Amino acid sequence: MLARDINHLLELWAACPTITDIEPPFWKATHLYSTIDLTPLGDMTWESFALQYNGRRPVQNTPLWM
Repeated sequence: MLARDINHLLELWAACPTITDIEPPFWKATHLYSTIDLTPLGDMTWESFALQYNGRRPVQNTPLWM
């Protein structure tokens, strides 16, 4: 995930304390990356994957994630 996308998600998380009641675990993407690099398994190969929804979709008001 791009750093700007991670930062955006963290900003959204921080803006919704009444919903989650938990502060984000990282301040920004660089903080997340440095935490990953400091873990004992930091030398592991990074893997990623993509998902796609292929189920039925409502005719009206289809959620963006579909």
